[in-house]
Amino acid sequence: MVMLVVGWFICVAYVMRYARMVREDATKSVVYDKYEENKAHFLGDKEEGQLEFTGTRKLILGIFAASFGVMIYGVAVVGWWMAEISAMFLAASIIVGLVARMSEEDFTTSFIDGARDLLGVALIIGIARGIVVVMDNGMITDTILFNAEQMITGLSSVVFINVMFFIEVLLSFLVPSTSGLAVLTMPIMRL
Repeated sequence: MVMLVVGWFICVAYVMRYARMVREDATKSVVYDKYEENKAHFLGDKEEGQLEFTGTRKLILGIFAASFGVMIYGVAVVGWWMAEISAMFLAASIIVGLVARMSEEDFTTSFIDGARDLLGVALIIGIARGIVVVMDNGMITDTILFNAEQMITGLSSVVFINVMFFIEVLLSFLVPSTSGLAVLTMPIMRL
């Protein structure tokens, strides 16, 4: 625990020192060469500077925060999952668009730009889930677990932990979810 606290303080001190250095001279940033590209991507044609915190913006932030509260309630109490959560966020985005008095074109452009940023992540999750489904339905997962268990049965604790490390590394290529990997390998760990 002491090492965790010491490491945390070292990391915080380093990040704060770096932030102070970049604030004083932006050219010292490790990503300074991407500054114009990032500015164009995130700000677009809008001017840089402070935005006024109007009543409309406060209401939009309130809707945004409330949508997370509704999501937490829906998942914890009602039993929502991906379809319900997606529908709730879609409805919240439409409400935000109406409150912000965005034109139809501005709203759809903003919505598509936001979806574009998430498309790569969605594809990775979909492919990873597809691999897991194929492995489960083809009983590949059971075969891997059985053979892994046979391989490490009766080993000394020193050899066991090293072999288990390599099994975890190999399985992490097939099961991208860390929680899924933990559930998958817990039967082996009980040995």
